[in-house]
Amino acid sequence: KGLYRGASVTVLRASLLNGVQLASYDTLKRSLGWNEGPTLHFFCGFASGVIAQTAVMPVDTIKSQMMLGSGWKDVFATLRRNGPFYLYRGLAPACAGQG
Repeated sequence: KGLYRGASVTVLRASLLNGVQLASYDTLKRSLGWNEGPTLHFFCGFASGVIAQTAVMPVDTIKSQMMLGSGWKDVFATLRRNGPFYLYRGLAPACAGQG
């Protein structure tokens, strides 16, 4: 049981991250209208990483709590105690890792 603790949330996070990153990369690339080249790919890659991490951060925070042994009851109690911005704690370092 302990080996798979948080596995479902981890799969959800990975799916969401990849989906948002691919969709935002393609959307940015088409909407910018820049010439094909390294600058376009660098900017779109960086921006899509930041967008994806921002979208996934609440799931990431919950995943970390679940893997530490907290159940859903503890997750909701922490959320009530600290407010919704608690889910975005550590966003800047996480974006730096994605971008």
